[in-house]
Amino acid sequence: MPCDCNPKYHPNTSGDIPKVHPSAFVDPTAKLVGNVEVGPNVYIGPNAVIRADEPDENDRVFPIVIGENSNVQDGVVIHTHAGQGVSIGKGCCLTHNCLIHGPCTIDDGCFIGFKSIIYMAHLGENVFVNAGSVVQSVELPPRTLVPAGSAITRDSQVTDLEDVTAEETDMIKKVVKVNRHLVKGYSNM
Repeated sequence: MPCDCNPKYHPNTSGDIPKVHPSAFVDPTAKLVGNVEVGPNVYIGPNAVIRADEPDENDRVFPIVIGENSNVQDGVVIHTHAGQGVSIGKGCCLTHNCLIHGPCTIDDGCFIGFKSIIYMAHLGENVFVNAGSVVQSVELPPRTLVPAGSAITRDSQVTDLEDVTAEETDMIKKVVKVNRHLVKGYSNM
């Protein structure tokens, strides 16, 4: 059945169509599929793929929700298993080529560094995951700093992690501000 929606937004096999707030910007090369909800002032960059299309045994597809003022940068992939969702809070930065795979909850103000992988995890508010890291099957408390290239896959590793510094907090704010500027600029073109 052909979709009568925006060509960037594709229905899934259950008939769910992405819902994108009018103030959000989605690059023409990005793909949104299925039960995806994009909040106000969200920036979605080139070649990002956000796909909520795997139904559970009752043919329900759980959503991928992206909160207000977040940015999903170039080449980011967000996907989820059947019967499980992904929730990304407000003011989050998902940087170039990272992979977010559900089930997953990323609370407000988190930063996910280049080529990092977040899978079956819960990140508390203001967690900072440096480039090239893997966070899987754990819960990170708020303001946790994951060093570059880390593999955090056991609860025992979480207790050894340090807190986010003022420098990382400032960086998150700057990246959010820049991407909010991009939303306005690209939307006006």
